[in-house]
Amino acid sequence: MAKALSVEIVSSADEFDALAENWRALHDAAGRSVFQSFEWNRTWWRHFGAGNVLHILTVTGPNGLVAIAPFYRETPRVLWVAPMRTLRWIGGDMADYQDVLVAAGYEADACALIAAALLDDAPADLLLLNDTPEDGHGANVLQEHLRASGFVGEATRNVRCPRLHLKPTWKEVLGGMRPSHAKRVAYMERNMRRNFQVELQHAKLETLDHDFNLFVEMHQKRWVAEGKPGLLGDPLKRAFYHDVARAFAERGWLALVFLALNGERVWVNFSFKRNGIIEFYLGGSAENDSARKYSPGIMLNVLHIQSLINEGGAVYDFLRGNEPYKYDLGAVDRGNVALTLRRPDRPVADALHLAHRAQGKAERLAQRTLAHARKVLDRVAKPPASANNQIPALNLLGV
Repeated sequence: MAKALSVEIVSSADEFDALAENWRALHDAAGRSVFQSFEWNRTWWRHFGAGNVLHILTVTGPNGLVAIAPFYRETPRVLWVAPMRTLRWIGGDMADYQDVLVAAGYEADACALIAAALLDDAPADLLLLNDTPEDGHGANVLQEHLRASGFVGEATRNVRCPRLHLKPTWKEVLGGMRPSHAKRVAYMERNMRRNFQVELQHAKLETLDHDFNLFVEMHQKRWVAEGKPGLLGDPLKRAFYHDVARAFAERGWLALVFLALNGERVWVNFSFKRNGIIEFYLGGSAENDSARKYSPGIMLNVLHIQSLINEGGAVYDFLRGNEPYKYDLGAVDRGNVALTLRRPDRPVADALHLAHRAQGKAERLAQRTLAHARKVLDRVAKPPASANNQIPALNLLGV
């Protein structure tokens, strides 16, 4: 089979766009996560690709495209001096699952060609491939071929992704929870339905801009109250998620769902739905005091799970993060690994990578320290008000 396959490099935006139809066909046939879709990867590159080099490897057979390794190359300067050519997944740390997209039956031969191309063309000194599922269909095979070619490195679990494998009925799902928690969930749902008219409201394509803006407002509310910028406080990331939401809505993959109590939207889940799987990505709250005691965030997940069961769905995926409520609802871990592999002729890449990680930690620590110092200075500069608001600021400073 390998003799009938060929590998090519896609390195321009125009070539990327030209892949759209074949990428979608391969993705549909493979049935993989939305994070491996053309829509997610192309949108990410449009928003975040500036300053980096596109390096997508495609494998084609007699009947068309059979594999895509969606890489890009960045060249950070370690300690602000030494360049380190690094291949990463397109999608960055915003995608929860990253992998080689490969047609069934072609895993070994396609990944062998990709590994050979990475060795022969020498596009980078180091591969840093985070968030690759432990049970992935392509990257694990690619890793084997890279090691066989002399690449050196390690695979370490870097995050847990709890998933709830659904049973035919909600009663059976409840039966899979701890008895005390199953009782609590059932009680909260009964109590909420007793006191409110409960409704799931789904965003539609024609109302998407309004619904997306409301989701952003609800997601940001808690972060702003804590004096933090929040994920969607970044205009570039907010624009990316908006464009992804629209692209997914057009494909029928968007599950932007609001929990409404007596018609008022009190919680929102920004999720994706494909092939009987819901992937819950982000949430947000209206901070409604009357709804708070009913745990509306958990209840929205419960109601969304119930609706997925009724549709014959298979998995409710909570994605990255080990928050306790996910396990309380019966989820079990699916591990993601970080693959760190260097070329056999670049042993210095190990040292560069370690130095770069240390540099990043130092920069993040400096940013946190600076932010904390600014908060302290703000508190010092702003005098506390007295009970009757009559004490002037100068008196507080001892003047």
